[in-house]
Amino acid sequence: MSNIVKLRLLFVMIINISAAEDEYTGIRDNAHSIKESISKLSELEKKEISIVGSFDSMFKDAKVIGQIRFMYFRYNYNALSDTYATGDAALVKYELAEYNDFSAAAAFTSSYDISAFTGDNTKFNNEFSTNDGFYAEISELYINYKNSGLNIRIGRQLIDTPLADNDDISMIENSFEAYIATYEISEFSFMFALLKRWHGIDTRLDVDKPWQDTGKKGTYLASIVYSNKVIDFGLWYYDISKSNSSNTATGNIANRSIYTDLSIHLHPSRDIFVHANIQYLNQNESSNSDIESFIYGTFLEVKDITLGIAYNKS
Repeated sequence: MSNIVKLRLLFVMIINISAAEDEYTGIRDNAHSIKESISKLSELEKKEISIVGSFDSMFKDAKVIGQIRFMYFRYNYNALSDTYATGDAALVKYELAEYNDFSAAAAFTSSYDISAFTGDNTKFNNEFSTNDGFYAEISELYINYKNSGLNIRIGRQLIDTPLADNDDISMIENSFEAYIATYEISEFSFMFALLKRWHGIDTRLDVDKPWQDTGKKGTYLASIVYSNKVIDFGLWYYDISKSNSSNTATGNIANRSIYTDLSIHLHPSRDIFVHANIQYLNQNESSNSDIESFIYGTFLEVKDITLGIAYNKS
C-alpha cells in the first residue's frame, strides 16, 4: 500500500453565532474565513502602546504579554507507523512605550514535546519542535517608527500578507527579519518591504540554523490595499530571489508573483449578508527556476450557504 498520508488529525472547534444587525453594521464580522477564525484562537493579546514624554518612561510604561499553548498532533499513514506528538509552547513579548515616534519590542518563543504523550522512534512527530524535542528562539526583535500614516519597522517581526505570513496554526509561528514601510491615507494602505530571513513552522525548525534565507538577495514585496465598508481590494507583488542553498525553506526557487483579490460585502435585508470574493495568483519563473502557475478562485456566500470554485494550473 502507498505510504501517502491518509489522515491528518488536528482538532479545532469554532462556533459562530450572530444576530441580524443594522445595515452594514457587523457585515465584516459575518464574512467567514477559516484562516482568520483559527488565527483569532491563537492570536496573542494586543495592548495599545502608551505614548510617553521621556526616555525613561518608555521602560516604565512598557507592556508585557504572554501566551501558553497545549496541542496534540497526529499523522495516520496507510503503510508506515502513525506519528504523533503532544507539546506545550510559551511566548512572551516585551514592548516599550512610544517616545518621539519610536518604540521597540522583543519576543521569545519556545516549544517542548511532552514525552509521555509523544511517539518514540518511528512514531515520533517533530512538527511541534525539532528532532531533539525542544525549540527556543527570539522570534521578534524590532525598532518601530510611527508618524501619522507612516510606519517603519526594522528587525524580526510578524507580517500578514497572502504569500508570506506568520501561518500561526501550530506551536511556532513564522516571523521575518525584514525592513517594512507602510503608509495609510484615507481608505488606502501601501506597503514596501525587503524580507531577508525567516523562521518558524514552515522552515523545518532547525535548531542549528533556525533562520533561513528568503533568497540570495532576499524577497522584495510591494502592495496596495483599498478598503471601505462594502469593498476590499488588494494587489501584492513579490520578487523572490534564488537561494544559494539547495535545502532552503523557500524551495530554492526564484519567481515573481502577483496576487490580487476583490471582496464585496452586502446587506440586502435584515437577515441576509452577502459576501462575494474573487482571487487571482500568477507566478512566473526567474533565473531559470522552472516555476509557473496560475490560480483562480471565487466564492459567494449568502447567509449560511457558501458556493466556491477554483482553478489551478502549474
